[in-house]
Amino acid sequence: QRLEESVLSEEKKLTVRGPSPDGPPACLPARVREIVTKNLSESACVSGAGAMSSVMSLQEENRVLQGELARLEDLLAHSRADRDELAIKYGAISERLEQALRFDTADGDCDAAEPRSLAQQTLDLRRRLEEEQAAYKRKLTAYQEGQQRQAQLVQKLQAKVLQYKKRCGDLEQILQEKTSELDKHLLSQDEQSSNLEDALIRLEEEQQRSSSLSAVNAMLREQLEQAGVANEALSQDIRRLTADWTRAREELEQKESDWRREAESFHTYFSSEHSRLLMLWRQVVGFRRNVCELKNGAER
Repeated sequence: QRLEESVLSEEKKLTVRGPSPDGPPACLPARVREIVTKNLSESACVSGAGAMSSVMSLQEENRVLQGELARLEDLLAHSRADRDELAIKYGAISERLEQALRFDTADGDCDAAEPRSLAQQTLDLRRRLEEEQAAYKRKLTAYQEGQQRQAQLVQKLQAKVLQYKKRCGDLEQILQEKTSELDKHLLSQDEQSSNLEDALIRLEEEQQRSSSLSAVNAMLREQLEQAGVANEALSQDIRRLTADWTRAREELEQKESDWRREAESFHTYFSSEHSRLLMLWRQVVGFRRNVCELKNGAER
């Protein structure tokens, strides 16, 4: 009885902290389902494949724990039913034995003719009582062994529950971290969206500017083609003028050489003529002097 009460009390103590710190503790199956459902619903939006696998493993452990608890409750119910049945049988047999003994003591003098039958009934009752007691002891021993096994199972389940609670705490911490990361990510996404809108506006402005620049570029390309054509024509003119200038320079050099030759011949001619005229002038001067002398002599 004490073992069963301790097991039942331990089963009642299998509670976990509720969702709020000030709230009352919740039962294990309900809290497990709540935590797993919460983790599944939130991890589907936040955590990745690693968190999903952890939640699936925790869900599997929760299913196993619930199965073990259900089996333990069934075993406790069967044990209580067997105990109640044995107690009822033992009480009935004890009552019948006491009645038989009282009847044997009260009517021993009056019914001396039937001592053997009463003794035989008493022996039968005692034998049945001993058999019932032996069966009860066997069942009680089996029940105690079952209670011990159930106590060990409860201890294992409590260890698993503690491990599960620790795992749930870790998952809640991870969930809080993921939530803060999600908030930061959403904030960064908002900033990125605003930056993206600004970038789109700037992109449209740049596209308009690029369109105008493309038009200007096309116009400049056309002007460049026209300038290229004009440049080609000018190049041809320059080549033609260069050829004419080369030919004119050659002619000029030829004329300069001819002029030098003519100048040299003229200088030679001029020198000879100058010498001849100088000699002639000297002769004329001498002749005039002679004429003057003759004239002066004639006048005298």
